[in-house]
Amino acid sequence: MGFTNSDGSDLIGGLNPSCIGQALEVDASGRLITQDFIRQAVIAGQDFIVNNTSPSLNANTYALSVFNPANSGKSILIYSVRMANGGGPSIQQLTTGTSDPAYGNSATPINTKIGGAASAIATHVTYATTNQSVSGTVLIIEPGPQNTPVEMLSAPVLLPAGSAKGLIAFMTTFSNGYLAQSMRWIEF
Repeated sequence: MGFTNSDGSDLIGGLNPSCIGQALEVDASGRLITQDFIRQAVIAGQDFIVNNTSPSLNANTYALSVFNPANSGKSILIYSVRMANGGGPSIQQLTTGTSDPAYGNSATPINTKIGGAASAIATHVTYATTNQSVSGTVLIIEPGPQNTPVEMLSAPVLLPAGSAKGLIAFMTTFSNGYLAQSMRWIEF
């Protein structure tokens, strides 16, 4: 007895020894998917990283923003946000918003497929090296120990195509020292 999808097409799979149904994943063309989504995106040139590092900053609140404008034509799946402070403890926050903060410094997204295309949102990735007020809807707040990178996301954040939405990483430092922030995302 075979298995069928709701549209009547064949489903590749069967029952394992514990009588639990299992199936193989295929793409829209019927090809077997054998790699995880992030690796596929890297190979396809759709994976990007941006970094904001400053060697000597005062005690302030600094920001790194990734904003997906309504006209980008891409969905943005942010799957990693890391922050660290070398001057002492910090407070790290992620917020979401519907307007581009367009901070004073442009950050350059790097395609992790060396030689890959530029990011569709490159002009909307910015950071601030001056004190900022935390804005937007708070998604998560974490304490940041000195000299220890903190991964802020336990699950990805989706900025859908046409949505005009963004994610901002704020770090409040309490003493002078270096600051490091990075975000990784997939554009599709």
